[in-house]
Amino acid sequence: YIQLYHECFNVSYVIFRLCTPWGSLLEENGNYGTFKTFINQAKQNKMITLYGDGNTLKTYTYITDVCNAFFSPVQNRDIINDIFNIGGHVYSLKDIANYIASIYDAKICFEKWPRLVKKIDGGNTILDSSKLDLYKSISYIKLEDLYE
Repeated sequence: YIQLYHECFNVSYVIFRLCTPWGSLLEENGNYGTFKTFINQAKQNKMITLYGDGNTLKTYTYITDVCNAFFSPVQNRDIINDIFNIGGHVYSLKDIANYIASIYDAKICFEKWPRLVKKIDGGNTILDSSKLDLYKSISYIKLEDLYE
């Protein structure tokens, strides 16, 4: 629809596709989503729960990298009226759980996928940001960069 509005009414746009953002710029929030869930489980129960084998892969993008990409149109008008993937680093849920478990001395348990959750999960989602990289070079922050 936005491309149609551009063609009909000359509305400019930039569409960014993002997989899984992580982190927070607010100290009291720390993280949200996958990271927050795993950290809370590790702190409270000393047990992180994964569905299936935990090998689902996703591109995780730290929040400052998301903001950096969103600022791109202001810095480079050449990306106006186009669609770009925002990159990051690819981790499995098991990779993240193992990392957090090592910090909090927690265990990981694997459970069968609940039927509804399995239907909702998008499976492997890996985004290639090479198109955006031509216009905006982002040195994506890794999990290990912040929690060493």
